[in-house]
Amino acid sequence: MIRNILLALVVLLIVVLQVSVISQYVILKNYFNIFILFIIFLLLSNNFRFYVIYTLVMGLVADVYSGLGFGILTLSLLTCALIAYILYINFFSHRAGLTLIVLIGIMSATYLLSIGFYSFIFYALNVNQYVVYINNGFIFKLLGQIIINSIVFMALYIIFGGVVRRLRERFIISKT
Repeated sequence: MIRNILLALVVLLIVVLQVSVISQYVILKNYFNIFILFIIFLLLSNNFRFYVIYTLVMGLVADVYSGLGFGILTLSLLTCALIAYILYINFFSHRAGLTLIVLIGIMSATYLLSIGFYSFIFYALNVNQYVVYINNGFIFKLLGQIIINSIVFMALYIIFGGVVRRLRERFIISKT
């Protein structure tokens, strides 16, 4: 029970960090996405139920502070998380740093493209007045996000490489 509360507080802290601190700096706002890094670390826990629940909670809390229509970030994070989970289980299960960087690239592309897709769907349904266009700036943002997220992830992976297994056993709830 305490582990769940601690993880929920970490999710809230990550959303507050992304929404209030990271969004104040142009470089970080456009090219760094802490949600994707957290989803990767949740993915390493190999517990699908908690992976989806905490991704859903993170998306719902982020949607409260988003200028997009309510649900776009949640759907984008869930789409990104489910695709990452399927790829991780079927192709990237050996946790090597390079395969996780490739997974971060795929997740960044999926996240940004799904935001564009869902914002267009919400716009077409007349739920949202804002639509994300895919143009040169969008592709530049995607490439920058892949590079920055990969660098930050590798730094965290190297720093916490030996700790990840102990964190998974102590912090994330077991499969039982």
